[in-house]
Amino acid sequence: MPLVSVIIPSYNTAKFISFALESVISQSFKDFECLVVDDASDDESPAIIQEYAQKDFRVLPILLTQNVGVSKARNLALERAKGRFIAFLDSDDMWEKDKLKIQIEFMLSENIVFSHTPYFVVDESNKRIGSFFPKKNINYKDILKTCDIGNSTAIYDASVLGKISSGTIRHDYEIWLKILKQYKSYAPPPYS
Repeated sequence: MPLVSVIIPSYNTAKFISFALESVISQSFKDFECLVVDDASDDESPAIIQEYAQKDFRVLPILLTQNVGVSKARNLALERAKGRFIAFLDSDDMWEKDKLKIQIEFMLSENIVFSHTPYFVVDESNKRIGSFFPKKNINYKDILKTCDIGNSTAIYDASVLGKISSGTIRHDYEIWLKILKQYKSYAPPPYS
């Protein structure tokens, strides 16, 4: 299977970052690198990230000494990314264990360059309080009306699209706009 580069920016997320990293390293899909950019946190985030890097060689910390903001942090990780596929995960989000497997197999089998998924909303104690089901297929006109693609659900094929930098205003939304000018985004089954 092709390599996936998972990009996680982090700033003062010591309370959540271990949940995000656990959800990545416990994926049933194993061929990934996880680039975690700590944006000069002043909490325990850098130590937690380094601890995970020592436990799993696929976790690659990028520890900044000066705060640059989430967009630049993502772009720094993107510059170092080696994967064919680029996946995003916010440091306070988590993935289901088959997320990468389902999404990458779907993209490869259907020759899709950009995909998204539904997601659950949880509170600080990890209790499910809601869910969001975007349209199965999203095009440029759809995204102009509303941004239904959750950042932590998106994956794109960099072998087709190249590496697309994060914008400075609406970080992920600007990436989606660039991609959807030419392609659609699709959600893999099962869709429930």
